[in-house]
Amino acid sequence: MLSFVSKRWKTASAGVLTSALFSVAALTGTTTAAHAAGWQTFGGLDSKWHCGSSETDSRYVAYNCTIVSGLYFQSATVIRTKTAQYFNGEAKVVKDGIFEDSALCEGTLPSGVYRVCFSQTLKGSAGDYVQGAGDVFYGDHIWGQTVRL
Repeated sequence: MLSFVSKRWKTASAGVLTSALFSVAALTGTTTAAHAAGWQTFGGLDSKWHCGSSETDSRYVAYNCTIVSGLYFQSATVIRTKTAQYFNGEAKVVKDGIFEDSALCEGTLPSGVYRVCFSQTLKGSAGDYVQGAGDVFYGDHIWGQTVRL
């Protein structure tokens, strides 16, 4: 089993590295690519999470992260809500330039919360290039960092 656990979420915003403390929570995936459907609560990010820049509008701030542990990888679209309303988002996995998997998350969320949408956990091969991608409200893709397995 993979377990991604952290007490800190580190993000790049306007070239400045910021940290926000979160309570500890875990995402558990298996080699059968199990994942929970819908928006999930989570404890934060660690060194396995490779996040890209943020997308911001009046309703939310969102990031996408490529999560890698050994040869296993997945995408996570992270949202911080600014309003209480219905949100939909997607987490997609790209391997060597080809979309491999996507997961849709939707539901009404309260204002001021962090939630995450996870793709399935996939297994790659040494040397593969993997990247997470996502969107909120079917907007432009927000990208996690590209990682070589």
